[in-house]
Amino acid sequence: ILTLFLKIRGGVKIVHYVEDISIPRIGDWLPKSESNPFQQFIFYICFKVINQFADGSFVPTERFLKYCSKLKPCLVISGCFSKDDFFSLGTDFSNNLKLKNPVINVLFAGKLEFEHGILDLVECLDILRENKKLSSSSLLIHICGYGIKAKWLENCLSIKNYSNVLYHGFISSDEYKSLLSKVDVCIALQKPNGRYGDLKTPSKVYEYLRHGKMVISTDVGELWKLPPELIKIFRNSDNCSVSLAEE
Repeated sequence: ILTLFLKIRGGVKIVHYVEDISIPRIGDWLPKSESNPFQQFIFYICFKVINQFADGSFVPTERFLKYCSKLKPCLVISGCFSKDDFFSLGTDFSNNLKLKNPVINVLFAGKLEFEHGILDLVECLDILRENKKLSSSSLLIHICGYGIKAKWLENCLSIKNYSNVLYHGFISSDEYKSLLSKVDVCIALQKPNGRYGDLKTPSKVYEYLRHGKMVISTDVGELWKLPPELIKIFRNSDNCSVSLAEE
């Protein structure tokens, strides 16, 4: 409201930075939906109003362009972060390499929802446990975050009793930074063809990359433009768990 006042009375230019897109759907009101219907509706109205009054927009992916005003300039800038934060954290491989059987620490962080791949991760863990060849590698899986499937995950891990999975729950920023500094590989499993395929950006991936981590991800946002030396993207989103296990 203050910004609109400054624009109308003071002639201030408004640039709309778009991080995510909200599009309300009838399915959001169903009991099994992972989306908050009120939030989707309010955010959609806010987006439309701000985008209409803005003089231009920044978006993190070309997939957002179809939702923005065609009458205003819109610039695609993907993967932005402060240069001061680049490689502020790293991974100390020296001690790990000295071990006879080094452990590879893998991190899944963020929203614990099926749309963000937590079910695919659990199915991948089942594949790894059943396949003797794949399970021969020393993998330690770290999971942290929050979401509507947090209780489901806790029950699932309790029943399956994985020996190489640590669920940290929702942790503080300092705890997360400490955990991130210890892991070797980070995974991001947002569904490309799911509810948020064209509506959300994989900001976690850029966070992982800026800290020098190896990343395995689904094909979302502008990640396909990144050099293959930095990130491994698997295209088979229909069988995500199998593709992840193979990687």
